[in-house]
Formats: sequence, structure tokens, C-alpha cells
Amino acid sequence: MKGMQAPNPSAARSSATGQTEARPTILILDLKHKVSDTLIEAIGRHDFSVIVNTEFQESLNAVKRFQPVLMGVCSDTDEPLQDLLSRLMMNPLTKTIPLAIIADNPHSSQRSGQFNLGATANTFSIHMDPSELAHQLTTMVAD
Repeated sequence: MKGMQAPNPSAARSSATGQTEARPTILILDLKHKVSDTLIEAIGRHDFSVIVNTEFQESLNAVKRFQPVLMGVCSDTDEPLQDLLSRLMMNPLTKTIPLAIIADNPHSSQRSGQFNLGATANTFSIHMDPSELAHQLTTMVAD
């Protein structure tokens, strides 16, 4: 899935003007290789482009290029994730982008108070129905 994009085109026609407008992008850093094509397609149905990367540096390059409206991180909820989230929140390129944590057991980190993510971060289970997860993610950045 390295560098994978949703099968939907990255631009959509505006019915009002006939102009082509870029769709907002959601960038997912998939450290667990668990982001399904079904989820990518479901997000695309909400008129978002999706980019999935498996490496941190690739994701930073994608942030520069695509200026995502949301960044998702698919990972275990453990200390390496805390380090990664700290790096994202201190990085000038990523610190203002809303963040979604997609994990096997997102509630374990919430109960332990392990993460201090701020108001722009939410946690979700990778086991959610892909359509519902796509809805939740796109609702985070809805106008």
C-alpha cells in the first residue's frame, strides 16, 4: 500500500461552475499495514482524496505536496506511537493538521491517560465498519 491513492480521481467537477476543483486530502500513515482498500474507497465516496504511506518521511513529503486536511496514524497504542505523535505535534508541517489515531484497541490509551493529543486528535478502532470509520474521519474536517 506504499504511496497508494484511492481509486477515485484526485479532482472532482464542480456542477455549479464546470471548473475542476481539487478534493481535500486525507493522509494516512499506516504503520500496521491494516488500512483496507474498502476504507480508502469509503473515504473517497465522501469526496476526499486519500494517500496512504507506510513510512514517516514519506508522510512528511506528502504533507508538503498535498497539504492534507486530516492526518491519520494507524498503529498500536504504545510508547513508539507516543514518540511519533510528539514528533508530529512539534513539526511545523504537521502540528496544525487534525490527527486521527486508528488502532487495534484505541480505548486502552484513553483509559491510561498515556496520550496527551490535544483537541484536534481523536482515536478510532481499526475494527470499525469501514463506512462508519470513513464517516467519522471525514466528519472531523467537515466544513
